[in-house]
Amino acid sequence: MNRLLLFTLFIVSTLPLSAQLSGAYTIGGTNPNYADFTAAAAALTTQGISGNVTFNVRPGTYTERFIINAIPGSNVNRTVTFQAENGDSSSVLLLNATATNTTNYLIALQNVGQVVLKRLSFQTPETGAYSTAVLVYNASNIRLENCRLSGSLNTSTLNENQRISVLVTGISPNFTAKNCFFRNGYNGIGVLGGETLVSADMLIENNRFKGTIGEAVAAVYAHNIRVRQNLVDSCALGFSIRFCSTAVVIRNRIFTTYYGCLAMYECRGTAANRCLVANNMMGNYGNSTQVNGALIQSCRYLDFFHNSLDIQSGSEQCYGLFLANSSRYIRIQNNSVVVKPGGLPVVVQNEPNEVETFSHCNLYNGLILTDLPPNSISANPYYAGNTDLHVANAVLNNLGTPLPTVTVDFDGENRSATAPDIGADEYVPVQISAAVGGFVNPSADSVYCAELPLEIVLQNTGSTTLTSAVLTVTLNGVAQPDVAWTGNLAVGQTTQVALGFPALVPLQSNTVSVQCSNPNGSADNFPADDKLVFDGLYSGLSGTYTIGGNNPDFTSFSAAVAALQKGGLCSNTTLLVRNGTYNEQIQIGILKGSSAQHVVTFQGESGDSSAVILSAPASANNAFTLRTQYSRFLTFKSLKIKQTANTNNYSPVFIAFGSDITFENCIIEGYFGNNSSDSDAALAAFPDSNLTVRNCLIRSGGMGANLVGTGPLKYNLVFENNRVYGSYDDCLNLQKWQNVRVRNNEFGASSQNSLYGIYGLNLYNYEISGNRISIFGVQATNGIYLINCAEYNDDISLVANNSISMNLGAGIVAVSRGMWIINCDSIHVIHNTIRHNSADTDNIAFEIQQTSGAYVVNNVFVNSGLGLAFNSGGTDYSFFDHNVYFTNGALVVYGSAELSGIQTQTGGDQHSVLANPMWTNGLPDSLSLHNPILENIGTQTVVLTDLRGFARQFPNPDPGAFETPSAPVVQLGPDRNACGQTVLHGFAPGASSYLWNTGATTADLTVDSSGMYILTATNDIGSATDTIVVQVFPLPLLFAGPDISVCSGASVDINTSSSGTCQWSDLAGIPVSDDCLLSLTISVSGAFVLTVTDDNNCVSRDTVQVTAFPLPTVEAAPDISVCSESLTFITGTSSGSCTWSDLGGNMVSNFCNFAIDALESTVYVLSTTSQDGCMASDTLFLHVDPNPAPPVITANGNVLSTVSNDALQWWLGGTPIPGATGPTYVPTETGTYTVQATTAAGCSATSAPYFFVVSGTVELSDSDLTVFPNPVAGKTLFIHVSGQFRPDGFALFDARGRLINNGPVVAETSGRYVIPAPVETGMYFLKISDASGKVILKKVQFF
Repeated sequence: MNRLLLFTLFIVSTLPLSAQLSGAYTIGGTNPNYADFTAAAAALTTQGISGNVTFNVRPGTYTERFIINAIPGSNVNRTVTFQAENGDSSSVLLLNATATNTTNYLIALQNVGQVVLKRLSFQTPETGAYSTAVLVYNASNIRLENCRLSGSLNTSTLNENQRISVLVTGISPNFTAKNCFFRNGYNGIGVLGGETLVSADMLIENNRFKGTIGEAVAAVYAHNIRVRQNLVDSCALGFSIRFCSTAVVIRNRIFTTYYGCLAMYECRGTAANRCLVANNMMGNYGNSTQVNGALIQSCRYLDFFHNSLDIQSGSEQCYGLFLANSSRYIRIQNNSVVVKPGGLPVVVQNEPNEVETFSHCNLYNGLILTDLPPNSISANPYYAGNTDLHVANAVLNNLGTPLPTVTVDFDGENRSATAPDIGADEYVPVQISAAVGGFVNPSADSVYCAELPLEIVLQNTGSTTLTSAVLTVTLNGVAQPDVAWTGNLAVGQTTQVALGFPALVPLQSNTVSVQCSNPNGSADNFPADDKLVFDGLYSGLSGTYTIGGNNPDFTSFSAAVAALQKGGLCSNTTLLVRNGTYNEQIQIGILKGSSAQHVVTFQGESGDSSAVILSAPASANNAFTLRTQYSRFLTFKSLKIKQTANTNNYSPVFIAFGSDITFENCIIEGYFGNNSSDSDAALAAFPDSNLTVRNCLIRSGGMGANLVGTGPLKYNLVFENNRVYGSYDDCLNLQKWQNVRVRNNEFGASSQNSLYGIYGLNLYNYEISGNRISIFGVQATNGIYLINCAEYNDDISLVANNSISMNLGAGIVAVSRGMWIINCDSIHVIHNTIRHNSADTDNIAFEIQQTSGAYVVNNVFVNSGLGLAFNSGGTDYSFFDHNVYFTNGALVVYGSAELSGIQTQTGGDQHSVLANPMWTNGLPDSLSLHNPILENIGTQTVVLTDLRGFARQFPNPDPGAFETPSAPVVQLGPDRNACGQTVLHGFAPGASSYLWNTGATTADLTVDSSGMYILTATNDIGSATDTIVVQVFPLPLLFAGPDISVCSGASVDINTSSSGTCQWSDLAGIPVSDDCLLSLTISVSGAFVLTVTDDNNCVSRDTVQVTAFPLPTVEAAPDISVCSESLTFITGTSSGSCTWSDLGGNMVSNFCNFAIDALESTVYVLSTTSQDGCMASDTLFLHVDPNPAPPVITANGNVLSTVSNDALQWWLGGTPIPGATGPTYVPTETGTYTVQATTAAGCSATSAPYFFVVSGTVELSDSDLTVFPNPVAGKTLFIHVSGQFRPDGFALFDARGRLINNGPVVAETSGRYVIPAPVETGMYFLKISDASGKVILKKVQFF
């Protein structure tokens, strides 16, 4: 053995190093040509090849890493193959324990071509950051076949490109991966190219990818890539194809756990060579928050045909097919797209004209959708399973349209050339099947309320019409009454079936099961779709519930919110919270059924907001106490919401999206830290629209209230009567709102941070009025700061009646403004008082810049420090006047200490003054004017009251937010006459109390008697009096009469007793009559108003309600003409009971339909009476024509005759004889004859039967032919014949000559024959004939 080994080694070592390789070689094992892959690779690159080379690799584990560079002698006709010698890929394992950024490969194929890796296994480190098995760089015609590649389990998203099992880079055309198994790794195959590094003509076929952290295949700049018949199993994402020209993705099974199944970005086909995605089965069953089953983004000329999708993941966003961003020339046809309840089967972001065709699809999300593309349906296809999207029922059968590029299905079976099936599977459906297609009520997105029945969708999923089925319902395991459905459902059609009103257990989870059975009375051929279970069904909430305390409905906020989330709302719902502290963190999402009529209110039961405390410690991921997420129609009242964590980045109340949210009488308390981000506000709100905060106390926090409209402009914000104190930064931050009302609030702050009292950005149609702002001891700050705000639709944008007091304190030097307005066109600044106090000469009481159309009137702008009272720049003033300016500094405006300097800047202020307002201190409530020269120098504006609600003096109010009180002026108006009574309005602006000489203390007084009335109005300044004389005349007497009820069409007279002139009208005021007696024909209900005017022009009115009861409906059948003695049906219909009578009033019948023997012409009257006593009738005329006398037949030889003036018809044996319509007839055969006479009115009579024997017929004697038994009572009749007569056939006639039976006679013995007897009692004629035509007649009696 040793000698042989040495010899072998000698031979190997002495191989000519320069000889080119060609043929087969071995690697590893016993006596190999090459000990390992590295040696073989070295030989290739140093010696080159002269033909095809195959390296047969012996079983074993090869721990190495090698590179194959350019091979001398290589060309497209010479292939180098590395393959397992025994054909078992698991027997050859190539691995290496470690790798770095520069050695991240097991095999590197660089600048080489025509290399095949076949039936080999590759293992990279399971936890390593570098785990590429095969690196292909600038290599062409590389093939992987039947290989196994196992990659890293590292889940990090950092450097994911280093963990791709097969990495293709550079320019590497004609790469093929076929029949391989890729396990783990970030990607199974990654093609990473660029605009100038394109790898074309790739084929990825029949591979299996399992458990990749990212995409199974990620291809970038891989032109003409073909991905077909692969299985993606439990990967995060299936295929991602980016920046590729023509791409074909067909017949793949793609089942993923996270992002989605297919993503195609910038894939650009052409009109002649389109991209194709067809016959794929795609499913996603993971737990991602956002899933797109198939994402097509910015693609061109792409066909999405015959795919089946089942996308059941995506807690927040679940889309089946998502067509995004400028994709054009897209065709979407014959697809079946199923998504989870609430998801969207297809989303098309493009303009409609960018989608060439969208039709013949099935789109389903648990509900039967109605807004569908042409020729599309919405139905549950009942896929066979999560990883098998074949179907068997008839829902999708034959509903597609033929597509020339897709002629086979997922399984390779031929598709119908005229009516293919929708989806990836072409199939033959089962014959009989009925499915429970989904819940209509409840559904995943609807609320189950007591007044709505349990209702499901029944669908015919078989290939034959469905006519019946049985539906069995169980509630929490208890059987409910079965429902037997009958109807007519064509293939694929659905109907809604109500299943009664099962009583759910309130506030608990319920399980409802519906089982369908017995379709068309037989077994279901496809039972998989027979049963549907709704597990976790909660009834909707309605009314009032309690939280906490003794015997509550809910022990906590969390329990109440859980019930709301699960059950939804059936009506307005109030949750009364008992006093106590609730240490909970509450998040409220979308509530089913919420609306303006279904509002949820959390309210402190006692009404004391300090007694109900909701608080929670900080959490790393949930920095809030109360958070609403996309919620709508929520109200919080009389609660205290706070944080106890005492940390930054925490908002006690956080509103994320949603709308119609209200806080009233609440205390919201944040943490006074040193941070001012959005998430630090005591109240942080980012809603969509309709936010109201009223009568609340908001304190501490990085900001007080941070109310920001995210994304598009938000609508309708009301912030009023609140107190906001102690925030580190802005008291109130407003951004991107339209229709804003900030009124009557108090803002106070004292910190060392720069802050704003009110900060407003991008506000439209806003009112900021009646607010008191006090800021002390802070750095650079502004009382009110507005930037980029504007009016909207000509609505006034108003800043009025605000009192702003700013005191930066001694030693604080900072840039600050009392009010600063920038780029806010058409703003109205009216009646504001601003006092600014600081040692900095650059601080300004009021500044306005870059604003057009500003209206600045009746304000007080004072700088009690050394700064300016006013500054402006780039502003076009609409009106600027009647303002008060003052400063203790050297300049009132830049460059001037005089009012003229302001007038030069504003171009106005002709009636403004430069004067000290002489207030006592800087507190907002004391900023009223005490300088008498400033009183009443304003001008009338839209602001009619001051900050305290006191009326403004007319027409010259005081400037500033506070109106200086004066004695009231009383105006009762001139003396007056009144009818009955009148209201005296005590108009007395500025009055605080009222006293009438009657003792009344209200401003208005209602009087009903004549006399003199005196009003004294008083305030702190003084009082005033006015007198008015009132003459009160009595109202005229009037009674229009009682209300009336009549039948429609009746005439009524309404008579009245009155003392004056009359005028009748309807409720709309349209005159009807000027006579006191009103005569009307009433057709509809209505009211009539009688107005009576007396000599004093006093008017009285009374109303008569006239109710017109509708007449019942009645209809007799059309008039009838009949013949005498015929049975006749008299019919009619009515809305009530029926009574028939003749014209004499005699009742004939009390049924709507009855029968009579018609004897004579009569008029019948059908009448009915409603429950209101109204009667209606209709008539029916019955015309009776007489019957003719029955004709009589006489015989004269061979001629029959009768006498009649009517039309005649001769009959033989019950059959009319053609042409026999005269008074005579010559019979041609023996039988019973009748003749019928018919009058011109169609009435007829028939003669008695006449039996006639034609000449040549013989009647034998009883001894020659005997019929027995006669009479006969049995089933057999016998004939006995003597002599030469031999019977051949028989015919049996009844007494009217009608043929009853005929046929051959049966010989029983010599001379005896058998024929069947008659079956009914009566007289019969028996005709016996022989072969020569001779006939014998006999009478037979049968019992």
